Amino acid sequence: MKKLGLLMAVIMAAGVAQAGNGLGLYGTYWSPADLDNAFGGGAKLQFSVAPNLTLEARAGFFPKLEDDFEGITFETMAVPVEGALTLSFPLDAITLFAGGGAGYYIFPDGKLKGGGEEIDFEFQSEFGFFAMGGAQFKMNEQVALFGAVKYLWLEIDEVEVDGEKIDLGGDEIDLGGVMVDVGLLMQF
Repeated sequence: MKKLGLLMAVIMAAGVAQAGNGLGLYGTYWSPADLDNAFGGGAKLQFSVAPNLTLEARAGFFPKLEDDFEGITFETMAVPVEGALTLSFPLDAITLFAGGGAGYYIFPDGKLKGGGEEIDFEFQSEFGFFAMGGAQFKMNEQVALFGAVKYLWLEIDEVEVDGEKIDLGGDEIDLGGVMVDVGLLMQF
């Protein structure tokens, strides 16, 4: 009987520990300070590491970041790879969460366009930091809707034009700003 009671306690504890585990897909909006607004998407994998404490691994994709400077248009894409730690506050079917994290922001395949010419262009990949908060609405035992607002701190101080690296010498490009994620989380 003691063995059965111990087995039931282990199974119940495992269920509680896994309550914060899940895989999510989301759409995202980014409003960087020095560029036009951008839309993209991403995925996140989250694990409960302690009661009300969750670790997230996130990967996103923005197919088009662009802006115009004096008749020259530049386009690039962005691939954020992020990690976050959040503290959650369950309130029945809704769970509020807040936390922060860091990420590595990759900018492949950029182009400068102007005067009928097109030149290869890339931002230097860079580390950034963010704070975030949001809510998760549990639809059933396996599915939840979530929304999060993040504020990102990210500055680029080096670009590459036609294979040549150029240091911006204190005139950083500020890609910091608000990001909003809305998506669906499959819990396991």
